[in-house]
Amino acid sequence: KHVQSRGLRALLWDDMMRREPNEMVQRLADTGAELVVWNYGNVTNTPERLFPKDTWDKYDRIFRLSQSTRRHPANMWAASVFKGATTRDSDFASINRYLSNQRSWLQHVKSNEFQMHGIILTGWSRYKHGWEFCETLPAGLPSLLLDLMVLTRGEYSDSLYAELLARLKLTGMPLSPLDQLEFAAANLGQFPGAEAYQLMARLEKLTNSAKLRDPENFQIPGSRADVAGQLADIRAKIEPAFRGLLKPEEITQLQAKVSWYRDNVVQDRLPTVGPPETPKFGMSPS
Repeated sequence: KHVQSRGLRALLWDDMMRREPNEMVQRLADTGAELVVWNYGNVTNTPERLFPKDTWDKYDRIFRLSQSTRRHPANMWAASVFKGATTRDSDFASINRYLSNQRSWLQHVKSNEFQMHGIILTGWSRYKHGWEFCETLPAGLPSLLLDLMVLTRGEYSDSLYAELLARLKLTGMPLSPLDQLEFAAANLGQFPGAEAYQLMARLEKLTNSAKLRDPENFQIPGSRADVAGQLADIRAKIEPAFRGLLKPEEITQLQAKVSWYRDNVVQDRLPTVGPPETPKFGMSPS
């Protein structure tokens, strides 16, 4: 009521309510709060442990009833994602990975005729609160633009992807994740943040090839000096590439992350990652 009295609407992410009884969700709808059903993977094939099978029927029944009986009905939204939901330490947003999430949502909503008020496209800079930076906005900009185009037009097509690449001056960039990464690391587009996008592609490619996120399989492709030199070059270019795109303290955090990789390459070892709740690189929660 306090929120509504100010002309605002309360949007509540649904994960805490998926296993709650119908009465609890009904009370939520009766308050006028709006439910945001989030899913950042394959909406039609989500594991039972994450999304119980009867959840959709429960939500649809309650919020459809609200639409027909309340003067100010509560709405139900979907939430998809364009970056920040791959792994806790990924640096580059795969276009194909997030495109599949949008297509999955569109298919699910159309095929089931759910009374969804709309789709909220989200982007995250940390995989979980208190963890290190991942997939900065410049690294996810092409993903954001394509996903907006797909959601606006209601479907994906190869011509839509070609239109995106022409706008970004990245014509020819493959859609498959590994080929996209290879292309983006070697080619500079023309759009705000293009230098930062290419830099994060270089970092992702290098950390993948050296398995710098996998302590059990850590190995250096080629000489340690060469890999350490590439990481040092990336670190030196972070500040000018991200200036004006990230806060100064965020740039410092990103530099610290690259320094952590470089130091361990030089020492030819990769320490095991600490407990999930422990931020790496000395980063504080945001």
